[in-house]
Amino acid sequence: MQPSPDYHLLAADRPWWRALIEALLLVAFFLAFTLAAVAFLDVTGDMDSQLAIVLSLALTLPAAFLAARAAGRDPALLVSVAGRVRWPIVFRSSLVMLLLFGLTTPWEDIDFTPILLMYVLITPFQAASEEFVFRGAIPQIVGTWVRSPWVAYAVPVIPFVALHEYNWIGLTDILVFTLCVSVLVWYTGGLEAAVVMHAFNNISVFFIEPDASPTELGWVDLAFSSAFTIGTTLLLLAINRRKRPDPTSHIVQDAVN
Repeated sequence: MQPSPDYHLLAADRPWWRALIEALLLVAFFLAFTLAAVAFLDVTGDMDSQLAIVLSLALTLPAAFLAARAAGRDPALLVSVAGRVRWPIVFRSSLVMLLLFGLTTPWEDIDFTPILLMYVLITPFQAASEEFVFRGAIPQIVGTWVRSPWVAYAVPVIPFVALHEYNWIGLTDILVFTLCVSVLVWYTGGLEAAVVMHAFNNISVFFIEPDASPTELGWVDLAFSSAFTIGTTLLLLAINRRKRPDPTSHIVQDAVN
């Protein structure tokens, strides 16, 4: 039995031009869904709200799957090396993040309103959409041309960071988060833990600033946020260790037989 393939190499066994087609389709579908969402929200007059931005990103979720299918490959491989959602990883990661969320949220300062419920319902889809594009589709597209995980996961870092409107300290915090979830995806062989971490991370911000997320971060904010992100990542890595089959196991089995 051979070891499980690395996540970013799941689409590597195809002609280089199919990866190029998928990349172009990914951009086209992502922009199309984004523009459609913006147009709808602009008509309703809600485009200026933070919730509207989250909703518009959530509505781009089908983009990565449609691009993969149109390019002639199984879109289920965007989820994980198993080609499906590995629910034990989702449950374990959610339990850890829920515990951390409960311990770190200043509940006495939270003003519970219907908008918070909307954030809870919509943010997981927004987080999943971003993960499927930036930690899923793009690394697998790059993995068709370059086998190195360093290159595959590094390529989407700059566009992901650039999508956030922060001062440079805040962008450094986003960079730390991006690197951490990339390691999480590579190590676990899928997007499940990364989506859960991303969703809870965003929900915690929206709970404190429901109208607009902070864009001006200071050094203290960076220190605490980065430490929390790195610590959370290490914890999720520890509980979601992916067992790779021993490539020498068939030798032992043949000897027994």
